[in-house]
Amino acid sequence: MNKFLSELVKTEENISSIKINGITSDSRNVMPGFIFAALPGSKTNGKKFISDAINKGAVVVIAETGTKISCSDTLLITSDNPRSKYAKIASKFYTEKPSWLGAVTGTNGKTSVACFTSQLWNSMNLKGAAIGTLGINSIEYKSSLDLTTPEPVTLHRELSEISTRGLDYAIIEASSHGLDQSRLDGITFEAAAFTNLSHDHLDYHITYEKYKNAKLRLFSDLINNNGTAVLNRDSNEFKEFSTVAKRNNISVISYGSDIRSDICLVSSIPKSVGQEIEINVSGKRERLLFPLFGDFQAHNAMCALGLVIASGADANKAIQSLGHLTGVKGRLELVAELSNRARIFIDYAHSPEALEKTLLSVKNYTRGKLNLVFGCGGNRDEAKRITMGQIASKYSNKIYVTDDNPRKENPEKIRRAILSGCPDGLDIGDRRKAIFLAVSELEPGDILVIAGKGHETDQLYNDRVKPFDDRYEVKKAIVYERVQ
Repeated sequence: MNKFLSELVKTEENISSIKINGITSDSRNVMPGFIFAALPGSKTNGKKFISDAINKGAVVVIAETGTKISCSDTLLITSDNPRSKYAKIASKFYTEKPSWLGAVTGTNGKTSVACFTSQLWNSMNLKGAAIGTLGINSIEYKSSLDLTTPEPVTLHRELSEISTRGLDYAIIEASSHGLDQSRLDGITFEAAAFTNLSHDHLDYHITYEKYKNAKLRLFSDLINNNGTAVLNRDSNEFKEFSTVAKRNNISVISYGSDIRSDICLVSSIPKSVGQEIEINVSGKRERLLFPLFGDFQAHNAMCALGLVIASGADANKAIQSLGHLTGVKGRLELVAELSNRARIFIDYAHSPEALEKTLLSVKNYTRGKLNLVFGCGGNRDEAKRITMGQIASKYSNKIYVTDDNPRKENPEKIRRAILSGCPDGLDIGDRRKAIFLAVSELEPGDILVIAGKGHETDQLYNDRVKPFDDRYEVKKAIVYERVQ
């Protein structure tokens, strides 16, 4: 694939004859005829690699305002926001995209909402894909990704691939990092959803206000005029997000338990295979068996329903399809039920609100004790550790505090911080041993929640990546117990 630079940018320079063969922000991937984006980063600045990129054949460099280069044969494009410039050029380089694009943002629930949205489309024979934490998922095409919101070239290359394969719809998880770093600039969304906002990622954003403003960018800058915002009416931030949407001529579909919601979850009754829910969609009531556990799962499904309706799909067919949704990997996933009726769930909850919602949800299904294995990530927001310990102590009978991607921090220090909020918890740094012990101590009717890693299949210690899958460890622990 190649394009002329004049198709990608407007500049006073005579660029009509410059042919572009590719674009990248990684100097190691530069080839002759490439655009190199020298982006500022938290650890290093891409400007350090401009010479390397030019030597490899870069014909254009994108960089911060004030940058100078010595090579007269290479065009320099400067911008106060080179990340945004890079994303917009990537969008024009890969022009093929699904005809309908949506996004979902929020502290918790993005992956479930995206996956549920894709499932609902597919159940109605509408070809759609979910893009996010679990990679790209559709019936027709699957691919892994390194980031929840991919960097721009990866994102637009994959959107082009999705379109080429005949998919007309796509829903993208918009992380706060991705929004703050302008990774989605260059896309005009037809609809976007907001799930919730709670304590997380303050190691990056520093303040709650900056964190919230990153989420708001999706609604102030990236939705098409006359598009649709699907907003959680139960959220404290509903009014502010709604105001921003309406200011930009964006219509609002609200969802939640609030009776004023356009899509209202009227009631939820726990059942052995999920829950019986009653919903009210714009005045029409429906009662159905929802095959997943947890109130928050039902709320995520309501959000997905809003996005599907916003995409133009038949509302009645979408509602009936709710009963056919399947669980998302690592999201309150029932991975085992023992002979004594004890159940084991794995969940990705790694923020205070997510952990609290998970524990409250499964408590409705607990006949015995509710036990918890969890930890907190290293080199991430430290303030949430004691809070998560307090939440664990409030809702759990037995707590096994263990490691969860300590990265370059001292794992013992992380566990001590958590245990200051749950002093009765057991300190077991080895996650495998914690899981084995927790499984061995399950009594009839107990529920064990193993939180934090969800779908992940590795454990990060310093610069080492060790294979580790909570599901696999649970299965080994069960087998071990049976042979004892």
